[in-house]
Amino acid sequence: MSARLRLEKVVNVAIIIAVGFFIAAQVRLFVAARPPALPTSHQTYNVGDTLPALPGLRLAAGERTLLVFVSRGCHFCDESMGFYARVLAARDRAHSRVRMIAVSRDPAARLTEHLAQYPMTLDAVLSVPQDVAPGLHLTPTVLLVSEGSKILNVWVGKQNETGERSVFSALALDGVGRPGAVP
Repeated sequence: MSARLRLEKVVNVAIIIAVGFFIAAQVRLFVAARPPALPTSHQTYNVGDTLPALPGLRLAAGERTLLVFVSRGCHFCDESMGFYARVLAARDRAHSRVRMIAVSRDPAARLTEHLAQYPMTLDAVLSVPQDVAPGLHLTPTVLLVSEGSKILNVWVGKQNETGERSVFSALALDGVGRPGAVP
């Protein structure tokens, strides 16, 4: 083998090794730059828990409140807006006293602007800081809360048909405004 061919092989091997080190360094930088994952034992809220005080939330005497925890940019939240609009429409037709309030970590003005694109009018929009209600970290999350801040029901994520029926049932809106609903 000529000296030139040996030199080419050595250079090619050196290039391959250098590229391998470069890729390894890039992967390491990418992994180091990612935010840490949420711990697997993060706090959540369960039926029977007491909801911590949310700034601006006034629970009316004798009324239940449906808190819809959403965030801008959450596609599951956006995909759930039609369902929330149906809940509000059924509530209005049934003259139910259940209030429906959007809660978010987003500034209230930005969330209100975002929600304006959907055909519904919520009773209120609240913005809560990160350190308030730390168990509300998954969106969408829907909590049915009593006047005494007791959590009566919890639904996490985009609801399938069974989950939607469960919400209508918990609000005593079965058969009101839902196609195919059983009265």
